[in-house]
Amino acid sequence: MNRVLLAIALVAGTLTMAGSAAAASTTIPRAYPGKNGLIAFTRSNQIYTISPRGTGLKKLTSSGKNYDPVWNPAGTEIAYEHETPAGVRNIWVMNANGTNKRQWTNTGATWGSPAWSPSGKTLLLSTGGSSQWAGTLETTSGTVPMQARHALYGYNQNDSNDYTVLQGNDPSWTTGNIAFTASPWYAANDTCFPPSGSGDTGEICIDIYNTATKDFSVPNWDSFGYVVADACDIGGRLAEVDWARWAPDGSNLLFQYKLCAGGTGPGPSNVAGLYSNVASVNGDWGADYSPDGAYIVLANSQPGQKPNIIIESNTGANRRTLTQGYQPSWQPLP
Repeated sequence: MNRVLLAIALVAGTLTMAGSAAAASTTIPRAYPGKNGLIAFTRSNQIYTISPRGTGLKKLTSSGKNYDPVWNPAGTEIAYEHETPAGVRNIWVMNANGTNKRQWTNTGATWGSPAWSPSGKTLLLSTGGSSQWAGTLETTSGTVPMQARHALYGYNQNDSNDYTVLQGNDPSWTTGNIAFTASPWYAANDTCFPPSGSGDTGEICIDIYNTATKDFSVPNWDSFGYVVADACDIGGRLAEVDWARWAPDGSNLLFQYKLCAGGTGPGPSNVAGLYSNVASVNGDWGADYSPDGAYIVLANSQPGQKPNIIIESNTGANRRTLTQGYQPSWQPLP
């Protein structure tokens, strides 16, 4: 599915070569210490790593299907989804070089990529039955495998008395906030209903959950209003929204979207931002920031072609193809 990257404002820093020692000169605050490391990604349902210069390609998995890799904050481990030949899916964790693979959960079904807490002590995942579009957001230990899971609960922005389990997938965690693709169909109240009171019920949105107050809300995008995918056949403008990813300092967010083209389906891909546009092309999706915030890595899918991993500056300049693949995640180094 061709999906597109949306960038929410990023303060421009000094742009340097990804992975070089000079990358430490960027003026963007870091949530992670250090410089840009390897890029983990999926190709043909297996996980690989490669340097930002396109060298050192290494295949890390080979058994079953494996996808959605994400680095821990220390850059020492990768959490990922592993699917057996029978179709049973769980979160696994391995070392940066692919050794010491351990089954981390025993859910039987996971949805979307896992996410590490900023401390690395907790893992967040979405679990649920195979008939669901998405599952319940749950936390578990990020340091010891096969531990108990705990569902996330939050207060709906439209009803402070509505304390409901959070449903969705593809979470991303920064200090104080978790962004995720919310599914309104599995919550007690509509998670995608903006406070404006518009009729956006029953659709998919990007939600932000405050880990301190336990409130969750839909962010407002200046160009289109609240980030909610409406039904195209009833006048909606966004056909798809998905894959939110925080900037290293937690001040900005990437996500992908498609615009409605009229009628019942999505139209051409587009790119925009809450505060500034980011140059991109049709077919961009699955993006992640570099640990220093100066770069973006993403996938691009074109009709009839295999997806490619693309690196560009955080403004969209100096775009270059790295290798074939999708679902990239950038390793932070000390």
